[in-house]
Amino acid sequence: MGGVEKSSVLLVGFAKTASLAPGASETVTVSVSLKDLTSYDVNANDGKGGYVLDAGNYYITAASNAHEAINLILLEKAIDASKLVAGKQDDTSSPAGEKMVGLYVQTTADYTSYSVAAEGLQTIQNQFTNTTLDDAVYLSRSDWSVMENNGLRYGTVSSANSRAEVGGKQFQKAVTDFIKKILESEDSLNPNLTNEVKNVVFGKEGDLDLIDLRGLPYDDPLWDKLLDQITLEELSKLIDECGYCSPEMKSINKPKVTDLDGPAGLNDIIAHGSMPIGEGLQAMTWPTQYMLACAWNVQLAEDMGRGIAEDGLYSKTCGWYGPGINIHRTPFAGRNFEYYSEDAFLSGVLGKAEVNGAAQKGMYAFIKHFALNDQETHRDERGLATFADEQTIREIYLKPFEMTIVGNTVEINYNKAERNEDGKITGYTWETATVPAATAVMTSFNRIGATWAGGHYYLITEVLRGEWGFNGFVLTDYEVGRGKGSYMGTLQTLGAGGDAKLKTVGMDALFGFDISKYPEYQELGREAAHHILYTVVNSAGMNGFVHGVEYVKGFAYYKLILIGWDILAVVGLAWMSIVLVRRIRKPKNIIWVVDDNLEIEFV
Repeated sequence: MGGVEKSSVLLVGFAKTASLAPGASETVTVSVSLKDLTSYDVNANDGKGGYVLDAGNYYITAASNAHEAINLILLEKAIDASKLVAGKQDDTSSPAGEKMVGLYVQTTADYTSYSVAAEGLQTIQNQFTNTTLDDAVYLSRSDWSVMENNGLRYGTVSSANSRAEVGGKQFQKAVTDFIKKILESEDSLNPNLTNEVKNVVFGKEGDLDLIDLRGLPYDDPLWDKLLDQITLEELSKLIDECGYCSPEMKSINKPKVTDLDGPAGLNDIIAHGSMPIGEGLQAMTWPTQYMLACAWNVQLAEDMGRGIAEDGLYSKTCGWYGPGINIHRTPFAGRNFEYYSEDAFLSGVLGKAEVNGAAQKGMYAFIKHFALNDQETHRDERGLATFADEQTIREIYLKPFEMTIVGNTVEINYNKAERNEDGKITGYTWETATVPAATAVMTSFNRIGATWAGGHYYLITEVLRGEWGFNGFVLTDYEVGRGKGSYMGTLQTLGAGGDAKLKTVGMDALFGFDISKYPEYQELGREAAHHILYTVVNSAGMNGFVHGVEYVKGFAYYKLILIGWDILAVVGLAWMSIVLVRRIRKPKNIIWVVDDNLEIEFV
């Protein structure tokens, strides 16, 4: 239909019964959204692209798997039974003996109803025109020629490295000068970047605390006044050192808050120096996202999110590096255990529920890895380049992220300050606000086309922020390079619309990133702070705070162990030095025997 390739059958809904005794039954309801029947057409809207619900017959059926669904639909269409899916001819009825096939008829193609992800957001259009290679053949539903020669269309198995994961095969292809230039650059593709220096205020005297912004909209005018108070030094550290925490900011009384790795629970607590011993170890190990998806249980996903957030409350952890909602592109991908499924819809439904559950307890979940993270091999040094067309990126890879973010909200409580004409606080009222549940995203190591995903303007600004309305915290994955030079540039991150680096110490020029050296990026840096602070203020990181309460750093008791080891090491080195010096300076008696009657001694 419509000239756009479509899957023969799509998962568009599911339901879970309670545990049923033999012979028992339960009626469940499955709601289907027409949006999930749409396809992305790059040629729609005069070549601008967009989602379209093509005219035609849409069969809706209930089945236990894709093969059974296809067979039920084929039988409903009176197709010869010999054409049913091989080995599945008996899967043609529900347990109750009913075929349960319905028909929805779309009389005309609809190009407008799905032009925005939600009311008031940016129009959806083509954003990934530079993510394909002109001379490449892509696997599609109608063209499997890319699988010729065992999938080695572009060459032979490389002897240099046989560890490639995608398809279990390694192939070679020459890189054009154009692609090489992008690989070696730190271009975010942002068409709006200039060398113009705008007048941005920092370090202004003010009496606002971060807690004063809790529950207020992202575009509330009070945010500008708060952002004026932060200093360039604080902004530099916030952008460059957000590994496993976001730093303290004294100018606005922001506490240091802890974020920890996952996604099957909170871990790496002591290793990253974020928690005192005795507190950080109080976290459960939960099932992986893969196991959760096998249960087909949305309520369990929400419960697991709440449970991990409870662990966060107990261990004073506010951010969680999970869940992973990328796609199982192949069985060989190294992060499959962190991701739900090979199906975009199932991943999106469960991701939305788990993130919402965590947000109910004040935890912001960094959904990851955004996006197209298909393998772990070759991800370091310069990053794996992933080429795919717009329809593939939209319908398979981005859909779970969009489902998790758009329209996913929770309610939070906060003390709203009442002020007099002079701006002085005169009291508080207890209020409730509706805020986004998904307020954090972690980008990926890989590239989309030849541009690093964490520095890709069209992915982060145009799609994530523009089309999906995301105003939260965008964090890189752990910065790679470590002595080889990183391709995950801080300025590229800011230029793309990202916010901060997952780094634990400043490594740029040995002294950390200093945004005062880049005045043309200070406006972007300020907006990055806005995203991070909006996420933190509406989280459990501000529990116990009211205006005027100061954050006081605690002492990480694990450091006593490190200090003890350091003392022992110093004492050991001193003792070894003394022994060596004494041995070198100790007098030695040398006796020469000339003959039996004469003995000469040298001292």
